[in-house]
Amino acid sequence: MGVSVPVPPNRAGAIPPESGAEPSQRRALSDAACRAAQPRDKPYKLSDAGGLFLFVAPSGSKLWRLKYRHAGREKLLSLGPYSAPGGGGLSLKEARARRDQAKAQLRDGIDPSTAKREAKADAVRAADNTLRAVAEEWQAKQAGAWSESHRERVRTFLERDVFPQLGARPAASVTAPELLRIVEAIEARGALETARKVRQFLSQALRYAMRTRPEVQSNPADALRGALTRRTSKPYRHLTAEQLGPFLLKLRGYRSATTAAAIRLQLLAACRPGELRGARWQEFDLATPGAELWTVPAERMKGRKRHLVPLSRQAAATLRELAAITRTAPDALLFRGLNDPREPMSDATMRAALDRLGADTTAHGFRHLFSTMANEQLLAPADVIERCLAHEPADRVRAAYNRAEHLEARRALLQAWADRLDSIEA
Repeated sequence: MGVSVPVPPNRAGAIPPESGAEPSQRRALSDAACRAAQPRDKPYKLSDAGGLFLFVAPSGSKLWRLKYRHAGREKLLSLGPYSAPGGGGLSLKEARARRDQAKAQLRDGIDPSTAKREAKADAVRAADNTLRAVAEEWQAKQAGAWSESHRERVRTFLERDVFPQLGARPAASVTAPELLRIVEAIEARGALETARKVRQFLSQALRYAMRTRPEVQSNPADALRGALTRRTSKPYRHLTAEQLGPFLLKLRGYRSATTAAAIRLQLLAACRPGELRGARWQEFDLATPGAELWTVPAERMKGRKRHLVPLSRQAAATLRELAAITRTAPDALLFRGLNDPREPMSDATMRAALDRLGADTTAHGFRHLFSTMANEQLLAPADVIERCLAHEPADRVRAAYNRAEHLEARRALLQAWADRLDSIEA
């Protein structure tokens, strides 16, 4: 019977060779050693088991690295910065877990460095293909064609109603039922027009994604056509022909000459409120009596096309009177904001003035009044009326070929309209 000889404990707590452990495990690191490591003049490393080591730079940074061999070559894999547990970096335990994961990849014939690069590239591609990323890229592409107010409307609607639920999802994985739940939630708060717009914006963004992302094969927003609650169309509030005379008499004595001029020009030019409120003096040619012209730049037009407005004698006279008040430079605004003269007059100023005048109308309602009276009383040709209103034909082919400005016919119509207003006021 053999005699058992006790094995004396190894100094510094190392595991004896008879335990079957790898040699590198006999000099394993501890959290205390990692925390205590101080920078030196030159970088150095503290080795752990299985090729894992802590690289300590002269700057004081501590980085986990793994030395390994693949396809006969020695390589290094960066695992991340060191920190104590819960510190935001990798603790010793977490670094060992990363090492074990890399070893498992090596056993499967996978190079951990290549796998890391591919995972990072996949993450970048995934972030670039989310619904938010696609929609924001689409918005950036449209920036030159949209007005500032429309850009803000698109951004606000998507940020508020879509991105919190689906923004982080891959655009290719979004489904029609998911989009339907979003627009139905908007409808539930009574915002039917917003729901329609959100579906429209999503449809355009996903159509863009189908052209730029091969993995996006369909447009689920298009599947929602006809699924939304139909909104009952309401015309803008407007004056009747009978109400027009008393209104014009009150307008003549309104307390603010500038606001009264804005309302009168809105009536005479039959333009949209935003087109007038943002007008600058350099847009007006008043040099030739009988041929005065207002050129509205494309960026302020709804259809993003320059619009010419022939000015009646009454409109030109109103502008010349206004010039004595507000024309300080060619690029000066005709109608300045009350709080900030660098900004245009607000829509609220116009609304408040109409309320004080007791008029049950909006500034936009003047266009409806002009259209009605031009059709029913002035008996003007439909194409001329539509061009005065800067309406594009619904038929896109006709719109593409119909470039006629009808400038002289429109000048005659707007002059007849101004004369009719004078006769009604008289």
